[in-house]
Parts: sequence; structure tokens; C-alpha cells
Amino acid sequence: MLAMTIMAMMSGHHGYRPTARFVHDNADALRRLLDWPRQAMPSNVTLRAVLQALDFDALTAAFRAWAVARLPDGEVLAVDAKAVRSTVTGDGTSEQDFVALVSAYGVRSGVVVSATRYRNGDTSEIAAAQDLIADLAGALDLTGVTVTRDALHAVKNLGRQSGMEQQILQPPQIPGRVAPEAAPLRP
Repeated sequence: MLAMTIMAMMSGHHGYRPTARFVHDNADALRRLLDWPRQAMPSNVTLRAVLQALDFDALTAAFRAWAVARLPDGEVLAVDAKAVRSTVTGDGTSEQDFVALVSAYGVRSGVVVSATRYRNGDTSEIAAAQDLIADLAGALDLTGVTVTRDALHAVKNLGRQSGMEQQILQPPQIPGRVAPEAAPLRP
């Protein structure tokens, strides 16, 4: 069912009902390709139940192992986060919260090597990205791999009302790598 869902999403079908329509519209081909043993195809309710029951961490680990095996020498991993649509609560208030995914995208291979989710109310993109990079460094040999992040991860303005100057955020420590010294910024 996961393969069916991935095929549906790659074909532009997002959501449980559109995914179920894709599965039913392509039932004969999916039965052949996936050696689906049953005549009946999963409904949107079944797809939803299966996807919600998935162990996200186990799926991420299995996918990461698959993706890493396909990384070319000299790969560049671009780390960035995107909010998941329709997960915003408390829109426009100080209590605003949403779910987002931080991913490490292999620029040369075109493969998302790893991803992790976070809830904005619980942590930040910066902390989630640092955790993702540390997890990758612990699980992979990142020798020869360049990791890039956007400017959000380099400088955090703590605001003038706090009386504190801008601070450089330290990159996560990757075993075997020495981080370059950061020059102080001018406010």
C-alpha cells in the first residue's frame, strides 16, 4: 500500500480520497506491478489507517539506508524545512503551531536522503535541522559530502529589546570534521 501511495503522490494525487481514486483507476496495472494478491483494492479509509499506523522513525531509517546507497561521490546535501499544508492551528496568534519537515536533499542524486518532522510549538527549524545533520553524521560516512543550509541556520537576531547582539549559531559537530571559525557579525 505504501508503494501505491507513493506512485499516486508522484502522479499528483494528494490526500486519501485522490490516492484511492488513483489506486482504483490503475487497479489492473498495480496488481501486476506489485503482485497484489487480492482482487479488492484498498479504500481511502484503509489507506488512511495504514498510513497513520506507520512507524515514521522506522520508515525514515529504512528509507535513509536505501537513499544513502545511491549517493554519488562529492554529493551536496541541501538541508531545508517546509511546513506541511493544513497543519496550522492558532493562525495569526502567538499560539500559532504547525507541523514541518526538515529534509536533506542530495543535489546531484536528486534524492531526499533523510527527513524529520517537528512541531513548531515544540522546537524550531534550526534545532530540528541540527538534529537531522547530527543523526546523518552518526549513521553515515559523510566524508566528501558538503552540507548546506539557508541563512536562517547561520545567524539568529535576538532582537534589540533583549539587549543582546546577534549570535552565530554553532554548526552541529560532525565526527572527523573541524568547523571553521566564525567571524563576529556587526549589528
